[in-house]
Amino acid sequence: MPTYLTQKYRPHFRVGSGEYLGVVFSGAESSAPIQPGICMNAEVTFIYAPDVDYGELSVGSQFQILEGARIVGIGVVSELVP
Repeated sequence: MPTYLTQKYRPHFRVGSGEYLGVVFSGAESSAPIQPGICMNAEVTFIYAPDVDYGELSVGSQFQILEGARIVGIGVVSELVP
């Protein structure tokens, strides 16, 4: 299903079979739904840092985007901003 990338969208990222890592989309919000199969850049914030270790999400890491146990997308970390 298409989704809107807004600050209300809070999926989890997971590298391999690792821990679910909570994120929130924090860049420019989409005014149109993101259709399945579309590639795009997005900015996220690690919402549980520093209490949760997000070290698995390093530059070049491939991750899954999850809603509950369902994989809804994949991505690659291109940049980390402190």
